[in-house]
Amino acid sequence: MAETTTTENGVCCECIGTRVGTIKTRGGMKQVFIVELEKTVGRGKPLVKFFNAEMTAKGNLKVHRDSDFAKLYRLATGTNPVSRYSRADQLLKHLNGLFFVAEEFELTKDFFKVTSALMPQNPIIGPEWTKSGSLRKQQKKPRKKPDSDGKTLAKDWQNFGNDKTLQTAKTLGLEPVLNPTVKLPASDTIPQYHVPTHDEKELLETLGEDGSITVWHAPQQSNETLDRYFDRIIDATTSWLGH
Repeated sequence: MAETTTTENGVCCECIGTRVGTIKTRGGMKQVFIVELEKTVGRGKPLVKFFNAEMTAKGNLKVHRDSDFAKLYRLATGTNPVSRYSRADQLLKHLNGLFFVAEEFELTKDFFKVTSALMPQNPIIGPEWTKSGSLRKQQKKPRKKPDSDGKTLAKDWQNFGNDKTLQTAKTLGLEPVLNPTVKLPASDTIPQYHVPTHDEKELLETLGEDGSITVWHAPQQSNETLDRYFDRIIDATTSWLGH
């Protein structure tokens, strides 16, 4: 069994070459990316880091977007080309000439096999990934509130405005209130109610205390214009509500 060497601060090295290849594992031959490194201080055997890859039906080599290679690529280049991870073998060459730090490695016959995570000497942390290169979890967008309530309210108001017979009052068991915005035909018979006097106002208020609603009518007089009639209704209503 190869001996594993651990360094306290890691070994600084430069990427001097990248290629694709295969290695023999217990499960058979596996496709890998091979990153060759050379120590920046001293001489000796090169360091090699292997990254797992997967062959696609089109003959490209792909990696998962949160794989070890993708994490290293983001930290080393400061980019996250998600759409290109399905052809990740084309990204390998971008690591050439960059500097990395290896902390653990095994001595083999021809090279040192890097067994720890390979980290850039000057890692770049972007808004989409953490200091380890892992992608951050995307925050869920706030759920859009349904506008059905608003549409229902708008429809109710429209129906209310178009209801010239004031069906709402009838539904509640009340006499329809005179709507001054609707001019009644001359053929209609208007009950000869009148604007309440002060005593009648007091009576109406007293009757209202038990929870019932009293509605009074004020027909248009034969000698007054429609504008004056509207003004009289508004003044009388305001005066009655003020008592």
